[in-house]
Amino acid sequence: MQNGPVKLLDVVALLEDRKQDGLVSGQIGTVVEVYPPDAFEVEFLDSEGRTISLVTLKRSEFLVLRHEPVSQPTRQFQQMAGIGEAPLVPVNRSGSWQHDANS
Repeated sequence: MQNGPVKLLDVVALLEDRKQDGLVSGQIGTVVEVYPPDAFEVEFLDSEGRTISLVTLKRSEFLVLRHEPVSQPTRQFQQMAGIGEAPLVPVNRSGSWQHDANS
């Protein structure tokens, strides 16, 4: 699963447990080094800011978290949500989306 380019200091979520590193799926980490073409050093901290683990991950092992909303849901999101190919349009300013009935 990929959701865009990865940059230094991106916040990411682990997609699968890594028991050997003391990490579980969903755990949040920060990209601290990028090794092209497909490896990233990610640091995971506890709630006190202490390092739990520093691991090298492939791009397929994590999801990049975004703080800013996207203007249109990605095709990947549409597929995961079972929306299909119909275009989505904003319903209101709250960010709700619905299928475009004119498509």
